Amino acid sequence: MLPCLLEKEKNDNILQEFLAYKFYENISPYHFKTRRVDVTFEEIKGKKTISHQLTGFLIEDDDNVADRFEGKAFERYTHPLAMDPITSIKVSMHQYLIGNTDYSVAYQHNGKLLFVDKKILPLPYDFDMSGFVNPSYSVVNSTLGIDNVRDRKYRGFKRDEDLVQEVRQQYIAKKDSFFKMLEDFESHFDIESQYSDSMKFLTSFFEVLEDDKAFKKKIIDGMRTK
Repeated sequence: MLPCLLEKEKNDNILQEFLAYKFYENISPYHFKTRRVDVTFEEIKGKKTISHQLTGFLIEDDDNVADRFEGKAFERYTHPLAMDPITSIKVSMHQYLIGNTDYSVAYQHNGKLLFVDKKILPLPYDFDMSGFVNPSYSVVNSTLGIDNVRDRKYRGFKRDEDLVQEVRQQYIAKKDSFFKMLEDFESHFDIESQYSDSMKFLTSFFEVLEDDKAFKKKIIDGMRTK
């Protein structure tokens, strides 16, 4: 994964998306492994060669993810409620954390499916259109009732509330590790405001999780029925 546009925040946006993968890795064993890389890209313009120093990252193939769990990757329409409940809730909570609505677990838009231990497991990827990354080219589906990608909307299907609360507590228990992940990369950001915006966005997620009223309004009452 490399920057889509040569803008001043190009490397920070890639770093933010890389961190989105690491955030999910922190909460679920079923994830794509990633590796950050530095790339030198040479652009030839007439007689001149312009060198660009880019941040990028490599993403594991879904077949390799499946092999790690002695399962298999497959592509077919599967209703979200037929998927493993806990893993599905973790995916939905993660997408809410990063402010991503550009996905469909049923139609495998920006997601894959694994079959492991007789369970169907959603496997999310491609987070560049999220509010956490917030690139200049980001757009939002206006039918969702939100104005931009920084407005979160929970898109998980209705599940047993006890299971949703279980995942909520798992996130809260790992709160410090999420912030440490981001803090460890502070010096890698080119633009200080990009780092501070990322910190504010992550903080606002945990403010919802740690407030019973906000959690009920934003998550419990926001669960989809269709």
